[in-house]
Amino acid sequence: MQSKGYIRSASEVEARKGITGHPNVTAYRLVHPGEDGVSYLLLTLDDIEPGGGIDAHYHADVDTFDHAYYVISGEIAAKVGDQEEKIVGEDTVIYFPSNVVHRIKNVGTTNAKVLRLGAAASGESHGKLVYMEPQP
Repeated sequence: MQSKGYIRSASEVEARKGITGHPNVTAYRLVHPGEDGVSYLLLTLDDIEPGGGIDAHYHADVDTFDHAYYVISGEIAAKVGDQEEKIVGEDTVIYFPSNVVHRIKNVGTTNAKVLRLGAAASGESHGKLVYMEPQP
């Protein structure tokens, strides 16, 4: 299906809460493979409460799924692979290559806003998520 594109705000999409491995995160899926003719791009706005974030995980069963986070506001602790955890703020990009364990956490006192971008050559939205600790 060929997309004609669209223009919409986060308020026009359903807020998603209670996503496994994403404690205290409200996610607004703005662009998603398989929806509205989108083939490869995933774009989500995450509103992360203090202490919330995305638990340590990697993406399996997909050849390539690179993604990045762009911190709009807030204070985020990020860890990529075996690199030292780093605290970052607004206007920071955090890049996660395929099959590398990664995590983020809001370590600030107010909600953080982060754009989550992903792309897979196959059009798969994220493959199988493998968390480093059991999820409830």
